[in-house]
Amino acid sequence: MLCSGFVNGIVAYGVSFIHVKLESWRILFMIEGGATVAIAVIAIIVLPDDIPSCKWFTAEEKDYCKHTGGQVHKTCS
Repeated sequence: MLCSGFVNGIVAYGVSFIHVKLESWRILFMIEGGATVAIAVIAIIVLPDDIPSCKWFTAEEKDYCKHTGGQVHKTCS
């Protein structure tokens, strides 16, 4: 992804100016790892456990997902 490389480059550039006992690459790993863990925790909290408990699907969408097993059927090639 182009955007992720752009953001990582900016973060890495900023981290290179931090002067502490740790090396810059260790700080960068902690920042990126912390962001990954934070997004994972948010996903665990926000995402539903199953189709019937999904709040943002309509009844028709839930029925479609239940019958198709969540498979997306493309109509064009």
